[in-house]
Amino acid sequence: MTRDYSIELRLAPSIDEARHAYMDLRALLKPPRSDGVGYKDPPKLNTVLKERLERMRDFLWLYTNITESDSGPCPANPVDQVACNTGKAHGTYLSRCLRSWSKAYIKDCNAFPIHRKPRKLSCIYDESLAADLKLHLQSVGKYVRAQDLIDYLNVPENQAHHGFTKMISPRTAQRWMNHLGYCWKKEPKGQYSDGHEQEDVVYFRQNVFLPAWNHYQTRMTKWNQEGDITVEDIETNGTTLSSCWVIMWFHDELTFYAHDRRKQRWVHSSKGAIPQPKGEGVSLMVADFVSADYGWLRSPDGEESS
Repeated sequence: MTRDYSIELRLAPSIDEARHAYMDLRALLKPPRSDGVGYKDPPKLNTVLKERLERMRDFLWLYTNITESDSGPCPANPVDQVACNTGKAHGTYLSRCLRSWSKAYIKDCNAFPIHRKPRKLSCIYDESLAADLKLHLQSVGKYVRAQDLIDYLNVPENQAHHGFTKMISPRTAQRWMNHLGYCWKKEPKGQYSDGHEQEDVVYFRQNVFLPAWNHYQTRMTKWNQEGDITVEDIETNGTTLSSCWVIMWFHDELTFYAHDRRKQRWVHSSKGAIPQPKGEGVSLMVADFVSADYGWLRSPDGEESS
């Protein structure tokens, strides 16, 4: 079972513990020969790891050898002094790291400050590549796909220009779409723009259509709640108006669009809700005429429709 040093690492080590760790580091970095004369070749260590171990050795040496002299205590903190001697920036951060590495090594001599190589950034962080991909997606149109990125980089000229030697996977293309500002979601909805409130349409509706409807409505067939024709609406002053009835035929229309069911797509983060037409793409319209008096408009034999 691995030992938990989280609490112990908060406490300062004793001088004896630090001195013992210092001797181990000294022997590791500069191992003596078995006959006591000279030193053997040091083990092959990673350059960064070797530098860190040397800083830890210097810090532990200062930590165990600072004593109060006649002029008072040593004015410099040993870890800060070692960090300052490196001649590098981020001295405070390096001081914290030296303390943490040294405490961990004191508790476990196998706890080396392992150096991990920095993670390689994705190619999409190349501004030139990202700009070309954005320009290509804009040229595709509204319904862009992750496959469009793959197709773009499948062109030999584009591969040579951006230094690609192999294709990207569909999953990589999807991650790149997110980096380029696209998100797979439903398109933001806005109000429909169908022209019902345009000035000329409103004028026709209020000043032509509705007055005409009111004029003919008195001569149209009316029904009560039970669905029966109301006699008082058919006869006026004892005179039957059946010969003067107005039969109103209504135009019933349905339009089916080729892309009407496509609700989700790659939407750019900068895109907001905009007024939308009621449909788009190739359409199929089905129309007919219907009357409350006679039903659907058909030929006398019922074989043909309007």
